[in-house]
Amino acid sequence: MKKNLFCFLIVFCGLVLLSGCKNDKEKETFKVLSSQKEIKELITETVQKQEDPNNGELPKVAYASESRVIFYNQTGLFVFDMKKQKIIEALNLEDLKLYSTKGSYETRVLASSDGKKVQLLQRKKNKVVKDYCLMVDDGKIVKTEKKLNGTYQGAFYTDYKKDTFAGKKVKDIEEILIENGQGNSDVCVQSDNILMYLGYPSDVFIQPEEEFKNLQIISYDVTKNEFQSLPVFYDYIRLNQQKDSDELEASDDKVWLKRSKDGTLYFDVDALRGTKAASGRFGDFVVGNVFHSSTGKLTVIVDNPDSFDVTLKPVLSFNTVNDEDDPQIIAIKKNRKKYTFTGLKKGTYYYVDYYPTADPESEEQLKKIDDHNADIKVTIDNQ
Repeated sequence: MKKNLFCFLIVFCGLVLLSGCKNDKEKETFKVLSSQKEIKELITETVQKQEDPNNGELPKVAYASESRVIFYNQTGLFVFDMKKQKIIEALNLEDLKLYSTKGSYETRVLASSDGKKVQLLQRKKNKVVKDYCLMVDDGKIVKTEKKLNGTYQGAFYTDYKKDTFAGKKVKDIEEILIENGQGNSDVCVQSDNILMYLGYPSDVFIQPEEEFKNLQIISYDVTKNEFQSLPVFYDYIRLNQQKDSDELEASDDKVWLKRSKDGTLYFDVDALRGTKAASGRFGDFVVGNVFHSSTGKLTVIVDNPDSFDVTLKPVLSFNTVNDEDDPQIIAIKKNRKKYTFTGLKKGTYYYVDYYPTADPESEEQLKKIDDHNADIKVTIDNQ
C-alpha cells in the first residue's frame, strides 16, 4: 500500500511540474515598447550593434503608407508615425529570438495590408517554430497560428507589376532613385504618387562608423519629381552630423566624410582643407578612403617622412572608384614629404590604395610594418 502511494505521489508531482512548465510557456509574454525612455534604450542598442562593421546593412521595410512606416533589422522593429514624425512603438526582436545563428532557420516579417498587424514568423525546414502577431494600434503582441487576412503588397520592385507609376515609366523612376542614393534599400509604395526608401543624408559631414544614427525616411513624389527626408532617430539620439567644416571635432582617429547625392561616401578635400579635420593617421585618412576635389589635385603631406618604414618598397595607388582609368602610382620614400595626384575631375570619385611591391619575409613582418605606417601623421590638401 505504501509503495503504491509513493508511486502515485511521484506521478502526481510529475504532472504538476509538466503542467507548470506548459502554463509558463503559454503565459510567455513580450513587451511592446511605447514610452520614450524604452524606445530610446532600444534605439541606442540598435545603433551600437548596427555600427559594428559586420552589421552594416540597412533595415528592411515591412510596411509604408502616408500615415506610418514599419521597418526592422535583427535587433528591433520600429513603427514610425509620419504625422508625428517620430517612432511611436518598438519591439525588441532579440527578446523573441527570431534570428537564430544556429541551424537553418528562416525569419519572415509580414505586415497586414492596412499596417495594423505585423506577423513575425520563424521557420525551420518549412515548419513554423515561432509565430507572433504585433497588434500595432493596441500595443500588444500575441502568439498566433493564423495567417494575416491580406498582406502588404507595396514592394515597388517585386509587387508592382505595371510599366508606369504616377504617369512616369518605371525604368526612368529606377534611374532617378539610384541617382539619389537609393542603393540597396527597399523601395515601397506610400501612396498613388509617392515612393519611399531608407537612406542617409547627403552633403553633411558624418563619421562613417556613426552613419546609422543618421538613418532617414526618404519620400519621392513622382508627380512633382521632389524628394523629402525625415530623420528617423532625431528625438532619441544625438545624430552627430555637421555642415560647417570648421565646427568638426578633430582627432587622429576621427574621419569626417560626406555622402554624395548618389550615395558615395567620400572625403571632401576642398571643404576640409586647412581645418583640423584634414589631419590624422595615415591608416585612417588615406588608405581605402574615397576622395573628391574640384581643383584637380589631391596631396598627401607626411608630417615626418623619415618615420615611414619602406622595407617592402610600398606605393600609393590612385584610382577612380569604377577603375575606368589607369591608376597613378607613386613610390613612398623616406625623404619624400608630399605625394600629389593630378587630373581629378569634378563629379568623379577616387580612392587611394597602399601596398608593398616587395615580398615580406612573413605575415608577421607585413602586419608589423603596416601597423607602424598606419600610425604616421598626415594631412590632406588640394594644392
